[in-house]
Amino acid sequence: MKEKIHHPVNEKYRSQIPTLEDIRQYLHLHWTIAALKQKQIQSATQLMFPAIFSIEPWRLLLSAAILRRGGKNQIAITKIRLID
Repeated sequence: MKEKIHHPVNEKYRSQIPTLEDIRQYLHLHWTIAALKQKQIQSATQLMFPAIFSIEPWRLLLSAAILRRGGKNQIAITKIRLID
């Protein structure tokens, strides 16, 4: 699904969004944490590599966590048109 959304983005806006590989690794980190919470160590171990060593997916994960916990104090997200 992320690929379907990512590919139509105009080239001049691509520098403003994470790369598809960073998004994939972010999802691996997200599901690694979900597996750990459910005590599924084997699944978590399979998902965490190589994403655990990449900085950008961790940054995305931290940003998502901060935004989810923000409640009413969430920062405004600027909307920009990515598809012409």
